Amino acid sequence: MVSWPMLAAIYCAVLSLLPSWDCAVRRRRLRDAARPRRAAARAVAGLDAALAMLAAGVRAGGTLEDALSRLSGEPSAAGMVVDRVTVVRALAGHARDGESAYLGQIAVEVCAAARLSRRLGCELGPCLDAVGVSFRRKVGRDQLVAQTTAMPKATVKLLLALPAGTWAFGMLLGANPLTVLCASPVGWACLVLGVGGYAAGACWVRAMLRAMLEHE
Repeated sequence: MVSWPMLAAIYCAVLSLLPSWDCAVRRRRLRDAARPRRAAARAVAGLDAALAMLAAGVRAGGTLEDALSRLSGEPSAAGMVVDRVTVVRALAGHARDGESAYLGQIAVEVCAAARLSRRLGCELGPCLDAVGVSFRRKVGRDQLVAQTTAMPKATVKLLLALPAGTWAFGMLLGANPLTVLCASPVGWACLVLGVGGYAAGACWVRAMLRAMLEHE
């Protein structure tokens, strides 16, 4: 039969390895996302390349409708309307892993570029180039935010797990903290105060992280 001190020791060991494991996982995900995949590169060009092909097709003398049809692999229909759904359908097949979240915003910007070109009479190619530049900036910003917040998130997880680690360490020493807290009114008051402070601290930390991400 496994004793409480042994379980507490195992829990403390796992808790001590949590920040290192979390940082290693996040860094591996970022490294995998930044590393081009050879197999996927042959099949999927990426949204950046798709936007470049869209601008090149317009500069070559074609219309935006024809360029979208070539990207989607479907024949251009008469009376085709360039809207958000049409742009998303044309670009969806070129999105790499993790790029699908940008399709909606790119579609809005492509439609805005088309309306701007029609109203002002300016060239559509430079407008589509601006959409590509905006997309690259968004991707770079999101990667930078993910790298910047990886360590703070791991630290927050460790701090939120400390109360359970303290309980496990107390069990390891044979103090049995729960019995002490639940055996008297003073213990119950300390328990309620501690749980309230823990909840308030967790909400405060989450609010700070959310505000930092929104500011970025």
